[in-house]
Amino acid sequence: AMGYYTEALRLNRAAYGTSHPDVIPTMKSIALIQSKKGNFDRAIEIFTEVRNIKCGEVGKIHPEVASAHKRIGNVHYQRGDLASAQKEYRQALSIYEQTLGK
Repeated sequence: AMGYYTEALRLNRAAYGTSHPDVIPTMKSIALIQSKKGNFDRAIEIFTEVRNIKCGEVGKIHPEVASAHKRIGNVHYQRGDLASAQKEYRQALSIYEQTLGK
């Protein structure tokens, strides 16, 4: 499956550019696979890139950006880095509260 996702990402980036929102779903899938395989650093790197693309598209204070922080936090949690996970979860919560209310 990873080979197909990698090829899909290559094709999407060739068609849309490296920072286009249409590349995000494939990037998320690749990051999830990396996380499940224990490649936490790579998963965080990809999810961070997703977050950065989203920030460029919708701004830093948006529920989709909060969701990206939550995904990064989940990977930190999976690898046992609770301090980093908490930092990302708090950032996500702050954004959710600002955009959706308490």
